[in-house]
Amino acid sequence: MKRTKARLKINQILTGKKTNLRVVGCLLFREWDKKDKRFYYWEEWEITGLADYDSWVEYDHSDQTVSLYEPIRFTQAIDPTQMEKGQSFTVSEQDGKDHVVVVDEVGIGEIMNIKGKNTYQVFPKELMAYATLRDTGAPKNRQLITIEKYNNREYDAYRKVQIEQQRTKGNVR
Repeated sequence: MKRTKARLKINQILTGKKTNLRVVGCLLFREWDKKDKRFYYWEEWEITGLADYDSWVEYDHSDQTVSLYEPIRFTQAIDPTQMEKGQSFTVSEQDGKDHVVVVDEVGIGEIMNIKGKNTYQVFPKELMAYATLRDTGAPKNRQLITIEKYNNREYDAYRKVQIEQQRTKGNVR
């Protein structure tokens, strides 16, 4: 499969309560699950118009969840390739806030398709290591943090906020 499923298009304008957002790029990923013996797919759509340029909408093909990725800046780069599920540690934001996190998931996704323009120069078949952390002190809808490592050198961290389906007005799914 090399198709996206989200009902988004490059240059599409998404109307929000406070601002309009524009879809500028998309990366389609897949990951092999050894236990289930099958591929899992997800999409990351880059959007502009928020206070920080590095924001994304994720659509998970398996459970059809839609999440907003909001950048979060830590004092040190966090390498997802060095993490194990269940591991617990403290991370510090640049503004001084500390977060106790637990690793929920680690994996490596492969870029299957690229649409539009993306912040990073990436190519099909390139691998992206990731880890999903649970911030134990955050409100329930803001607990997940995703750490991504592209090109074996680019580190990014995002607060992953699941968007309620009725709020998307059918645009994504």
